[in-house]
Amino acid sequence: MWMTPPSSTHRWLALLLPLLALLAATCGPPPASPPATVRPRGLTASPPPSVRPAAVAATPSASPTAPGPSGWRHFTTADGLGSNDVLAIRATDISSTGIENACITYGSPLAHTVWVGSAGGGLSWWDGTTWQTVTHATPGVKLAADTIPALFIMPRGRILIGTSAGLSTHCPNKESLLWQFSPLVWQPPTSAVQAIAVVNNSHWYGLSDGVHGMWQGKEVFTFTPAQGLGAADVRALVGDALLPYSHVWAGTWGGGITLFDAASRPYRLRRTFTAATSGLGGDRITSLAIDPRSPTDHRVLWVGFAADPGTGQPGGVSRYEFNMAHPTDGVWQTFLGDGNVLPAASVQAIAVDSSGDVWVGTTAGLVRRAAEGSAWTVYTAANTGGQLGADSVSAIGIAPDGTRWFGTRGGGVTALRGPPPPPLTITPTPTPAAQQFLPLLHRGDN
Repeated sequence: MWMTPPSSTHRWLALLLPLLALLAATCGPPPASPPATVRPRGLTASPPPSVRPAAVAATPSASPTAPGPSGWRHFTTADGLGSNDVLAIRATDISSTGIENACITYGSPLAHTVWVGSAGGGLSWWDGTTWQTVTHATPGVKLAADTIPALFIMPRGRILIGTSAGLSTHCPNKESLLWQFSPLVWQPPTSAVQAIAVVNNSHWYGLSDGVHGMWQGKEVFTFTPAQGLGAADVRALVGDALLPYSHVWAGTWGGGITLFDAASRPYRLRRTFTAATSGLGGDRITSLAIDPRSPTDHRVLWVGFAADPGTGQPGGVSRYEFNMAHPTDGVWQTFLGDGNVLPAASVQAIAVDSSGDVWVGTTAGLVRRAAEGSAWTVYTAANTGGQLGADSVSAIGIAPDGTRWFGTRGGGVTALRGPPPPPLTITPTPTPAAQQFLPLLHRGDN
C-alpha cells in the first residue's frame, strides 16, 4: 500500500499536540474543592503612627462572610468594636475610578470597608480581618465626639461622620485621619448631626433644628418648619437621583416626611406627607430607604416609623410607590407593628438589598420581607442561636458584595451573607386577613 508523505502542517501538529497535553496537565484547573471564603476587603496595613487606633482586636478566626452554615457572624467589643451599642453602619462602595486626589480609588483594599458609629464608643471599621476603633481621644484624630448617629460614604471614598457635637470627615488614604469642616467652608453645627444625604454634589444634614446643607462647600441652605418642613427634629434623610430628576426625602420626628426637589438651585420644598394628609402610617419617622431596583416610573420608598404613645398609634413600615416625574402623587401601603406582621411597635432602621429584600430593624427583632411575594420572617437573638446580638436592631448597612450588616443596641454587630437562612424556630406568619394596613391604598395627593 502506498502512503502519502505527511505534510508540513501535519508534522507541526504532531509536535504541538504532546506539548499542549503537557501544558494542560500542569496549568489546568485544580481539583474541585469547596468554594473559598469570600470576605469584605479592607485595610491591608495599619494606619500611620499618628492615627493608630487606641485598641486593635486580635484577628478573628473566620471572615464574617463564612461564619457557618447559616451565614451569620457576630461581633462585639471583644472583637474590637468600640461599643456594643450601635447607631449607624455604612459599607464603602466606590463608584468613581481614576479620580485625582480621591480618598479611596477603585481597586483599593479600602474599597469594601465597613464602618460603624456607636453610642459613646467612637468610629470602628472592619478591614476584612480585624476591627479597629478611633475616638476623639486617639492621637492625631479630630473626631468631634464619640457618639455617632449618622454615617455617609462619598463616591470618592470620603466618609461623612455625624456626631453628637457636629460633623467630622475621614479620608482614609490621607495622613490626616479625621478633620472637621473649616468655618471658612461651613460652620459645623453645635447640635447632633442625626442624618446625612448627598445628591448631585449637595450635602444635606438632619439636625434637631431642621435641615442644613451646602453646595460644593459654598452655598449654605436651611429648611425649618417656618419654610414648611414637617418638624424641626430631622431623624432620616435619603437622596434619590435619576436624571433629569433629583429628590431628597427628610424624615422628621413628629412631622412626617418632607420632599425636596434637588434637581436645581435654589432647592425647593415640594410637599410634606403626614398620617393626617396622606397614607403614611405614622409621623415619628426613624428611617428611609429607596429600593435600588425601582425604575424612574416606578420608584419605591420604604419608611420606618416609631410608635406614638400619645395617640396610641403603633409604629411600623410604610411603602410609597411613585413616579419620579410626579413624586407627590403616589400610592401608600402600611404595615403596622402590632404583632401581626412586625414583632414590635417601633421601627428603628430599614434597608433594601440588591435582591429587593427589605430588612427592618425593630425594637423586638430583625424582620425580612422577601422580594418575591410578601412573606415576613422574624429573626431574634433566640432564634438565631445568639448570632443576632440583641433584639433591638438599630442600624442596617448593605455592602457591595451583598453582605447585610446589622447593628444592635447592646449586642454589637451581626453580618449575614448569602441566602437568608430560616430561623431556628419559626415565628408564624399571619394570614393576609390578619395583616393590618393603614390604609391598604392611599393616593399621595389626597
